[in-house]
Amino acid sequence: MSLRLKTMTGEPDLVEHQVIKQRILDAFEEKLIPMEHLDIISVQASLKRLEGLSLGTKRFVVSSTHYDSPFQGKLKTGDILLTLNNTTLNDMINHPRDILSKLYEKHMDKYPITFSICRPKRKCKKPPLFPKGFQKTEGFDYESKILFKLRGIKMGLDAKEIDKKVYVYHTVENTLASMTFSVGECIVAVEGEGVASCGQLGKLLKRATDSKGFVICTVETPVEDRMKNYIRVKLGAAKDPASKFVPVRIPEDVQALAKQAVEILKNVKEEPTSIMTVKKTKSKRDKSLVMSEKVVETDILSEWNSCLFVKLPPAKTLESEAAARAALSAMKNQ
Repeated sequence: MSLRLKTMTGEPDLVEHQVIKQRILDAFEEKLIPMEHLDIISVQASLKRLEGLSLGTKRFVVSSTHYDSPFQGKLKTGDILLTLNNTTLNDMINHPRDILSKLYEKHMDKYPITFSICRPKRKCKKPPLFPKGFQKTEGFDYESKILFKLRGIKMGLDAKEIDKKVYVYHTVENTLASMTFSVGECIVAVEGEGVASCGQLGKLLKRATDSKGFVICTVETPVEDRMKNYIRVKLGAAKDPASKFVPVRIPEDVQALAKQAVEILKNVKEEPTSIMTVKKTKSKRDKSLVMSEKVVETDILSEWNSCLFVKLPPAKTLESEAAARAALSAMKNQ
C-alpha cells in the first residue's frame, strides 16, 4: 500500500505512515484493499469558534454527516479520516477534539480546517464481468461497481426480483449499499457470477466481502427513456401493500423546523387564520385550473436515482402547434 500524504513536518515519518496504513487496514477489518480502489484526497471547510464538526464517526470512519455540519456535502459515509490540518489523527494523542481545542485558543472567529481522507471508490475502471451466455439488452448501459465492507457500517440493501432479474429497490441512508448502488440498478453479476435471486445475491456479496473486504458487481442501468419508464413502473408495482416498511424519510433539517413550529403552536391562544382560506365571490370560478386543497401522500423513494428521470418534452405553444393545426384544417376541407 503506497500513500502520499503531507503532515505538519512535510512528508510523514515512518511512525506516522504506519499509523495511517494501520488506520486504513483497521477500517477494512484487516483486509488489504488495492490502492486503485481508493482515493486519497483533502476536504476543506471553515469552522466557527466553538462550533462542532457534527460528524458521526466509528474509529475514524465517517458513519454520518449532520445537516448543519460544515462538512455537509463534502464528507461522505465510508470516508476514513487520516489527518486534520496536517496532523496525523490518533486515539491516544492528536484526537480531533484536542486539535480543535488548540485552534479555539488561536482564533477568535472562523478558521479553516482540512481533513486528509481515504475515500473508497464507487466505480471500477475494469470492464464489466458477465456470466456465461449473458446477452446485453438494447437501451441499457453496463458498468462495474465496488461494494466494500467497512467496520461498523451495515449493508442496508433492499433488493427485489422483477422479471427474473434482481433490482436495487431501496438503500438505507449511511450504509454500505448507499455508498455503491442507486435505486433501479439491476445487479447482473457478482465477480462474474450471474445473479438470479435475492438470496443468491446476499450469499455472493457476503462470501466475497468476508474474504477480501470488497466485491466488484456488474450493474445494468437504463439509458433510453422507454427503458427508464419501464423500470420506474416495475419498481412502483413491486411494493408489497401489506409491508409496514416506509421508504420515505423526513430529512433532519425538516424535522428540526417541524419541532420549532410545534413549540410555537403550543403557545398560540387563538386558532390561527388558515393561509388556504379563499374569500367566496359571486363571480364564476375559472375551471381551467383547479388546485386541490388537500395534501395527498404518495410513495416516492427519497433516494430516487436521477438516472431514471426522463426529460419532459417541450411545452406546446400556439406557434409550435400552428403547423399541426394547419394540416388538420386542410384535411377537414378536403
